[in-house]
Amino acid sequence: MTNQEQKPSHYPLYFFGSSLMSVKVLNALRNYGITPNVIITVPDKPQGRKLELTPNPTKIWAQDHHIPCLEFAKLNDDAYQEIKTQSKEQPKIFIVASYGKIIPERFLEIPEFGALNIHPSKLPELRGAAPLQFTILNDQNKTAVTIIKMDKDMDHGPIFAQDNVDIAEIAKWPTGYSELELITANIGARLIAENIDDYIAGDLKLKEQKHESATFTKKITKEDGLINPWLSKPEEQRKNILKIRAFEEWPGTYFFADKMIKGENKKIRVVIKEAFWHENNEAGHQLQITRVIPEGGGMMMWDSFLQSIGRK
Repeated sequence: MTNQEQKPSHYPLYFFGSSLMSVKVLNALRNYGITPNVIITVPDKPQGRKLELTPNPTKIWAQDHHIPCLEFAKLNDDAYQEIKTQSKEQPKIFIVASYGKIIPERFLEIPEFGALNIHPSKLPELRGAAPLQFTILNDQNKTAVTIIKMDKDMDHGPIFAQDNVDIAEIAKWPTGYSELELITANIGARLIAENIDDYIAGDLKLKEQKHESATFTKKITKEDGLINPWLSKPEEQRKNILKIRAFEEWPGTYFFADKMIKGENKKIRVVIKEAFWHENNEAGHQLQITRVIPEGGGMMMWDSFLQSIGRK
């Protein structure tokens, strides 16, 4: 029997998630024969110009796979009672991946063996909400995926499993956010699948984090996507491509340019849609932007855009 065919026992478990990252983890877990009995997520949110209520990717996945899905705006007393009484059988474990909300300690005590969280960094490094983005921003292709047993503090609990990974050996570095998300989701699911039997049996010893070595990420804002595309030094261009890769899904990257509009010089916002990083021993490192969307216009090739603003 191959490693892919060796599937762990199925334990009654609940899954907490809300994003596309959560879906990637769910798909990977399912490949190992682990499918949650219940999914907990957040309510539909208004999206688009018409602000239509739209379910998140995790809820859609639950519906597609006919799995009961509970939605809570807040994890309050009502949510606690509903989760606790959802099934006559006490869940063995919770799995949490990109849920987006802090889970109160009493919720973590509902399952017999607590809650496991998939965190895409080498904890205690890069605790917080944006470990993938800062892995890229820090140009840190050698990273890790960590599974912790959650406690009341963010990304603080003891380590269930951890695996180092050199992203440059798997994908071209700097890797974009969405590809890095998929790579780490697959590793996280594998770590759970490989170790959950021993954990439930009491044969896996959790390892306390070295809290004194902890580093933290900050919340990403729209303003973080601003870059200066006219910088020429290799180290400056490198920082630009790292931002472009880290923020490819949200908030995106952009810059401001001067353009003559109806005889008046105006500053317009320009969104970067495609860029490449070239490494050449003779020419050195070089950022090449290829496609942009200027404010009030459609997609343009970079050379055409430069001509339109008189920079070429």
